[in-house]
Amino acid sequence: MYDKKISSFSAHTTGGILSRQYAAFYADEHTVIPEGFSKIMPEAFFRQIKIRSVRFPSTLTAVLPKAFGSCTGLREAVLPHGVRTLGTEAFAGCSSLRTVYLSDSLTVIRPGTFREDKRLERALFTTRSTLEQIGDYAFYNCSSLQFFLMPSGVRSVGREAFGRCKGLQKVRFSKKLERIGPKAFYFCGVSSLALPPSLTVIEEKAFHRCFHLTEVRIPQSVRRIGPQAFKGCDRLRTLELLHDPDELGEDIVNRRTVIRCREGSAVDAYCRTHDCIAEYV
Repeated sequence: MYDKKISSFSAHTTGGILSRQYAAFYADEHTVIPEGFSKIMPEAFFRQIKIRSVRFPSTLTAVLPKAFGSCTGLREAVLPHGVRTLGTEAFAGCSSLRTVYLSDSLTVIRPGTFREDKRLERALFTTRSTLEQIGDYAFYNCSSLQFFLMPSGVRSVGREAFGRCKGLQKVRFSKKLERIGPKAFYFCGVSSLALPPSLTVIEEKAFHRCFHLTEVRIPQSVRRIGPQAFKGCDRLRTLELLHDPDELGEDIVNRRTVIRCREGSAVDAYCRTHDCIAEYV
């Protein structure tokens, strides 16, 4: 009873900010954070391994860095749609986390937000999602993630955002996607790609070691393909590139991968220079 009185009092007097000092009053196997709190401060529940579930208040707008980092017992997170900010590594190292429901108000998934959540199977958005950016290492080594349906407004995917997501079989890309960052999908399980016509940049090693890829078509909107973008994709038979990007990096594919291109094009010249196999269309 004493603890409940203190925690209730704190919620009223801290201006809606839940710090690590007061978070301990709420930490339980089934944690309930009362209405009135708008921010969960950095490391508020860090390494609270007894937490299995959390009920967030509808008033919540921000979950700050490492707020639930290394909560190894946490299994599900359902974020209210008023949450606009998820801090760096907010849910990183939550090794039992299986499902997360993301807020409609979230525009950026910051670096490492779900990093090393190896049992994460689903990261879900509604059709009203306003997400625009997936940051560096956001889902790094989420090896149980199988599908990712990218919200329609996403414009960029950061460095190793899905790196080592070995179970990731299918990605539906945003129709507004412009940039895929370095090693963004490194060592993923994707077997096919439907790259959108909005895409302009595929950075270095973006799909390096995606062993299950067999065929890739590059949209004519792409102006840059970084070095080794599809290198190490041992089953990749053909890469179709029917236009001349402004920049083609070294070794974009393995030597035995066929590059389908137009005879006499800059891509054809690239194949000759780099000892790649060209097939004309």
